Amino acid sequence: MNNYNFELIEYNNFRSARIFITSIKYSNFHWHYEYEFVFVLKGSIKINTRPEAVILQEGDIILLNSKTIHELQCTNDNNLLLFIQIVPELFCIEKNENRDYYFYLNSKNQRMQPKCNIDIFTQLVSQIGLSNLREKICETASLRTRALVLMLVAECFENLSYDIYQKSSGEKRNENNNNFLMTCIDYIQNHFKNEFVLEDMYKEIGMSEKSVHRFLTSNLGISAKKLLTERRIDEARRLLKYTDKQIGIIADLVGFQSDKTFYRVFKTEVGITPNEYRSNGGCLNNDMEIKGYLTWSEKEAHGLLIRYSN
Repeated sequence: MNNYNFELIEYNNFRSARIFITSIKYSNFHWHYEYEFVFVLKGSIKINTRPEAVILQEGDIILLNSKTIHELQCTNDNNLLLFIQIVPELFCIEKNENRDYYFYLNSKNQRMQPKCNIDIFTQLVSQIGLSNLREKICETASLRTRALVLMLVAECFENLSYDIYQKSSGEKRNENNNNFLMTCIDYIQNHFKNEFVLEDMYKEIGMSEKSVHRFLTSNLGISAKKLLTERRIDEARRLLKYTDKQIGIIADLVGFQSDKTFYRVFKTEVGITPNEYRSNGGCLNNDMEIKGYLTWSEKEAHGLLIRYSN
């Protein structure tokens, strides 16, 4: 397995999905917690995932599940793509949140077709794209966008085949099993605020610090400590942008034991201080090792979305 990048997703204003349109040249192997719909408005795109790569053409749609490692490459055709990245929390439909859902949707694969006509999904994602564009000129458009995203999640449960994976507690994993990789990631995701999260994780999964370090660096190209730091800084960015909490309080909420350490780590990871980040409105610089976005025409995208939404 190669080294993969973790992609930090910055959500739209209602903070449950990130929706955007772009033309893309490349996107190196990466992963994120969000479920991601990719809809091809124009041209074609090659998506490399396990077990095999797929080339999507105009009108095709695919759903990449949470924590799916994937890479996007342009073909000879100019492309225009709609991306809808949805937080996993929206897929919790029962009180038991200790579950992962793996959905099957790929318009190029006959075994991954929805129970309904696939146009239901292409029309719905197009409507989401249109509503998202309208947010620039209509204050209430975000409410409609949120409603449409929830409808899309409902369609997944009602019309897609899916598997349910129960997250186990304290189960010892084989180092060569991808489930073990996600066990480590999920543990840090859910317990990053705790002071001794890494020590607790090693005990929980029944492996030594050195063994976990070796496994994560060889599979993700990142250590458990670095993964924890990125998760804490991710949450700190969110709090700095969307709340008026004092920076000292934020440092404590995300698991740092001192303000000095928080300032030092934040500047190292983000490039600016927490105060500067908040003053700039919480702007994030995209990781160009992950993304290779190109310029595109909003007018053209709007016309294509209208066509597919009807």
